Amino acid sequence: MIIEESVKILFSYIFFEFLLQDYFAGSQKAIFY
Repeated sequence: MIIEESVKILFSYIFFEFLLQDYFAGSQKAIFY
């Protein structure tokens, strides 16, 4: 059970990081162009 919880947290963290990077990349493109 504990392993499942940590895996969920890990995946949600990776997903959040991916969204954050995508958002910052998009805002930088908007600024530069």
